[in-house]
This record gives sequence, structure tokens and C-alpha cells, in this order.
Amino acid sequence: MVKITFLGGCREVGRSAILIESKDKNKCILDYGIRFHGEERLPYDFNKDNLKAIALTHSHIDHSGALPYLYKDNSVPLFTNPVSLALTKVLIKDMISISNYYYPFGFRELNRLIENSYNLDNGFRQKVCDNIYLTFFNAGHIPGSVSILIEVDNKKILYTGDINTKTTNTPIGDIYVVSAKNSEMPTDENKIVDFTDEVTLYGVIKAKIQEEPEEYRYYLGYKGED
Repeated sequence: MVKITFLGGCREVGRSAILIESKDKNKCILDYGIRFHGEERLPYDFNKDNLKAIALTHSHIDHSGALPYLYKDNSVPLFTNPVSLALTKVLIKDMISISNYYYPFGFRELNRLIENSYNLDNGFRQKVCDNIYLTFFNAGHIPGSVSILIEVDNKKILYTGDINTKTTNTPIGDIYVVSAKNSEMPTDENKIVDFTDEVTLYGVIKAKIQEEPEEYRYYLGYKGED
């Protein structure tokens, strides 16, 4: 059974962080942000043994701000895209520089995060290990934002992150403007997650699963474990 643990972001604004664990104890983190007030601003800590990957929905620091903490003693791959990585670098660097709150990480950990980042194009099915796959979809929230489809033990879970389904004009640098129509989420005709059977208070989930679309392809930047 797939285990889902919310390390933050429940009944609060900030520190969005979700731990997904397979029956073989392989783990993946979806987002790892901070909150902006209180003494405990990082997500709850967890056992990092068998942590196989981290995936980021977007660069806002309530979703990304605590990521360097995961790179104090780890070199796990971070799946993101160039826009989100560039914005995350600027925002976390600024946060470290100006915050009066002591964060248990610094520029060293931020640099390790960047060194272990891999681009994952939207729509590419990325193998992380034998029983975990990731696919990104455009979320329409800010430049670079994605929703994450994670497949674990032949179950599919869609983490939308922050999502926008309205027509917006998203500026890309100073060169041109892209018209972002509806987010690239599945429709009823090609849905990739059916529905959830059960969710318990402690995050254990069972889901009924559809067959995977044939058009999924592996992204060659990271081939996963042998």
C-alpha cells in the first residue's frame, strides 16, 4: 500500500511538503517549503533513508524554501525545470540573506541543490526507480509551475500544487508574452487518475487506477536506478 505523509501545509499557509512512500520503503518528496511565522517554519523532519527523488511544483518559497535542508547530507536528484530552478535560486538566496529567522542551511546547501537538479519536460514520464515514476503537467499558476503525476506501486496520484484554470498572460522574461490558456490537466476523456477509494487521517491512500497513456516517454536526462 502506498503511504502518503503530509509534513506540512495542512490547515496552515506555507511549508507545503508531501512524502510518498512505496511498499518497498522507497521515498519521494513533493515540494518542501517554509511558512512565514512561528518558531517551527520548516516541514516536519523524516527518515531520509531510501529517499530517491524530490520534485518541485513551483518556485514560491512556501513550496520551495526548505529544499536546501534536504541537501545537508544528501545528493538526491531534484526534478524541476529551468524557469522554476532559476526563480527558486533567487528567492531562497534572498530569503537566506534578509531573514531574521535562523534557517539550518545556507548557500552551501543551496549550491548542492542546484548541482543535483535535473530538467523534466512536461509530459515526459520519468523513471525514478523500479516502482516510482514522475510526469509533469503545466499548472498555469506562475512561469514554470507544474502539477505532478506520481506513479507508485502501480498506483497513480496527482498532486496539483497551486493551479490556475483561467486564461492568463504570463510574461516570460522581457522578450515575449505567452498566452496561457487552461492548464494542461487531463479531461474526462483522457483522465489518468480515476478516483480515490479511501483517505485516512494519517495519509494512507488507496486509489483505483487507469491504464497509462501510450504517449508517455522517458526523459533521458536522468535514467533512474538500475
